[in-house]
Amino acid sequence: MTTMANQPKSIIRKHHGGESESNATKELCWGDLEIYEFSSILGDNPAAAEGSPLTLSWKHQKKEVVGIDYHEYMRKSDPRRKRKALYIPGGTRDTYLLSIGYSLKQLLKLSEENQAIRKSRQQNMKTSRFDSFKKVFTIAIKAGKPNKAGSSVVPKPNIVASRSG
Repeated sequence: MTTMANQPKSIIRKHHGGESESNATKELCWGDLEIYEFSSILGDNPAAAEGSPLTLSWKHQKKEVVGIDYHEYMRKSDPRRKRKALYIPGGTRDTYLLSIGYSLKQLLKLSEENQAIRKSRQQNMKTSRFDSFKKVFTIAIKAGKPNKAGSSVVPKPNIVASRSG
């Protein structure tokens, strides 16, 4: 809810009950609930392994204002869906996007771009910081192993120091 000056109303109200304002008690009041509904459009998330990704449009299609008590009542009769039930298979997403006006050419182009991004990410994972750490660790282990004579070869550190004065 907003006031005429388009500023949000506070949910905290002072209850006077015939008392002076300094003795008034504060109570919490909830206003109406504004529910905005957005349509799904072609997304750009390369994590979608099959099918085209979906995202929400920037403009809402529908706005509904309901009382908080009504919303809570309806929520109890229609429980939240599980995470698995929220998944939309790739073929279903593609069929939906084609039905709302996207061309097959657009979907295929995005699929190729996403595949290239995924391939690039896989290459980056192969040459990650872990590989650099593994290389240094391997060198350190080899340096600590005993040689043929039975003594371990530990390289002398190369210390560089300077002093200003």
